[in-house]
Amino acid sequence: NTKYQVISNLVINLIALTISIWAFLNLDVVDITVGLGAALAISYWVGIVCTYYLLRKYSGPLNIVSLLLFHGKIAFIALLSCLVISSLQSRLDLEGNLFALLIVLLSTFALYLAIARVFKVSEISQVLKVLLRR
Repeated sequence: NTKYQVISNLVINLIALTISIWAFLNLDVVDITVGLGAALAISYWVGIVCTYYLLRKYSGPLNIVSLLLFHGKIAFIALLSCLVISSLQSRLDLEGNLFALLIVLLSTFALYLAIARVFKVSEISQVLKVLLRR
């Protein structure tokens, strides 16, 4: 039902916008990126609950344990990737914010894909197959 998806997206975007504005106004400059990431993560989780609540009569029961295990695995992979790259970046003396940012983003993305592949996350494997096929 499209009407419910629009309502769910509205809720998700309002939450993300509210938390993002709060982060911008209340956090130090170096912490704003983390605040924006938290805003997106929180709005994502609220969006899952909101979407399920609105569509539950169409979708049937939600397997909470499976959902939490999957997202826990993804969160662990992301955390591990970020910790490794953060540790390496602190040891390297990279000059210039743009250069450092590009290295961090590209290496974290590559490491995330590699670790997800090791943990056999099928969705990541499918993305890799599509990207490497072209």
